[in-house]
Amino acid sequence: MRLQSGIEDEETPSFKLYDDQGEIRATLSVRAADGMTLLEMRDQDGHTRTIVGVLEEGIAWLGVLDEEQRFRAGLGAPTGGNPRLDFYDEDGETRASLRIDNQGRFKTDPDS
Repeated sequence: MRLQSGIEDEETPSFKLYDDQGEIRATLSVRAADGMTLLEMRDQDGHTRTIVGVLEEGIAWLGVLDEEQRFRAGLGAPTGGNPRLDFYDEDGETRASLRIDNQGRFKTDPDS
C-alpha cells in the first residue's frame, strides 16, 4: 500500500491510497471550485463503487454505485433538513424513496 498527496485539477488537494498492485483504491479530495469534500472508494477493477461526501449545499451524503458506475442508492442528510434514502434504476431514475417529513412521519414518495 502507498499513500500519495497532491493537487489535482482546479487546485483540488487530494490523498490517494494505492493497493499492492499500484491501483488507486481510494481518493479523498476537497474540491476548490465548490468546496465539496469527497471520499471515493474503488473495487479491484478500478471502478468507483462508493462515494461519501459533504456536498456543496451542506448535505452529508453516501452514494452506492453498481459495477457500471451508475448510482443505485443514495443516503443523504441535509443541513437542518430531514434524512432520506433513495434507490435508483439503471437509468438513474428514482424508483423508491424513504424519508422523514417535518412532522417526523415516514414518507415513501420522493415528492410528497
